[in-house]
Amino acid sequence: MTDGGPAFPVPSGIDSAAILHAQGFSGMSLRQLYMGMALQGLLSNPDYQHACGCGSNPIEAAKDALAYADALLAQEVP
Repeated sequence: MTDGGPAFPVPSGIDSAAILHAQGFSGMSLRQLYMGMALQGLLSNPDYQHACGCGSNPIEAAKDALAYADALLAQEVP
């Protein structure tokens, strides 16, 4: 599975972007962005929190969010 590339790409013609890229900083991946958004949605739903017990088990919530992020990436049109 690919990470979807950068979430907030910067044109390579911009000097500061070239410096950051040369230093190995490419920012957040699209997969990480989608995972964070899914996690925020899941944890804001009281029904989900009650059903999964995520208040006491954040690992399960993270796994669920990752599954949603991967599903979304799998549906993207190249």
